[in-house]
Amino acid sequence: MRLVVSTTPAVTTRPSANATAPIQARREAQRQRAEAEGLVEFMLTDLRDRLRGVGRLDVMQAVNARALGYYGDRSEVGGLSDESLSRRARILQAIGDDALERDDLASAFTAYRQASAITRQQLARHPGDPRRLVGHGKTEFGLGRIKELRGEWAAAARHYRTFAEAADGAVRSAPKDSEYLGEAASAAIDLGNIAAAEQDYSVAGHFYAKAVATLERANRLKPDDVHFQLSLANAHAWLADTYYNRGLWKPSLEERQRQFAITSTMLTKQPKNAEGAFRQAAAERGLACSLWKTGRQAEAKLWLARSDQRSRVLVRLDPDNAQWKLLKRKLTADLRGANTSWNSDSGAANPAPPGAGGKVKGCTVSPPTTIEGMQRTRTNNQQE
Repeated sequence: MRLVVSTTPAVTTRPSANATAPIQARREAQRQRAEAEGLVEFMLTDLRDRLRGVGRLDVMQAVNARALGYYGDRSEVGGLSDESLSRRARILQAIGDDALERDDLASAFTAYRQASAITRQQLARHPGDPRRLVGHGKTEFGLGRIKELRGEWAAAARHYRTFAEAADGAVRSAPKDSEYLGEAASAAIDLGNIAAAEQDYSVAGHFYAKAVATLERANRLKPDDVHFQLSLANAHAWLADTYYNRGLWKPSLEERQRQFAITSTMLTKQPKNAEGAFRQAAAERGLACSLWKTGRQAEAKLWLARSDQRSRVLVRLDPDNAQWKLLKRKLTADLRGANTSWNSDSGAANPAPPGAGGKVKGCTVSPPTTIEGMQRTRTNNQQE
């Protein structure tokens, strides 16, 4: 047998430049899209935190519009991936949150409704997926918040129960996921708010206590997360008001002290953070309410004065922030009542307490934010 060796040179097939161009173009397009999606994610997370920290709602509006524009209008979303649709829904939720902070309920409702259409569709495609459950739950929160602010309690409760069922379902699927625990706590606070509005303070206290316990679990999983800690402060504040409204002054004061300890620590770490300053002013006012009721009026007036001074700075920083303006109005009424009703020489037994100038019984300002703020927007629920 002879071994025949061919002398014909081997031919190596290489793609021509014309053939590789489309491949390179696709890779470049994918790279650019990934870069753009990463930028949108930054806008929804770290940038929002920073802008909130300096009180720039106007800049957040511009950022929201730019991010939403990346995905096109509603007629152009048919070709978007699930992840891109999720981000679009989150942008719409952020737009709704910011509109609520401006007291623009109509714009907020439109944004939440558009977000809900997306999240409902995604949940139908992926039933039981904890991320889809939480995503849709957040839009239900927004719609419920609108109903709550309009005094439509039954409708608000329906939305909040849907949110709670979604968040609790996500926690059952992933009991050690801190984000899902945060959402479950937010939903508990929302249901507590409805019970409190109906003056069922015992039921409200049950929901707020659940929120405290759930946030403590989340905080143990992520002890350095400032959003969880501030949301825990809020939950203590809501719980304090249920005691306050039932005339249980000592436990009310204890919850206010827990709230104040958290906000003080956070503000010490970030002394120039405007959102932190608002939380501190809210805590100071709440502390004054409970101190007043325990007979410590002199201390209460000092805390009211501190809170008022802090709120004046905030309102000058952002005159359009509805939460900050509401706090300032309440403090003005508180101080007027304290100065006219309390005689420091005679120590009058029945002075007009702080909180008399508010819209709700107790020391409550219920803002349009959700725990998303805690998770890099809702959260949430600001209380003082």
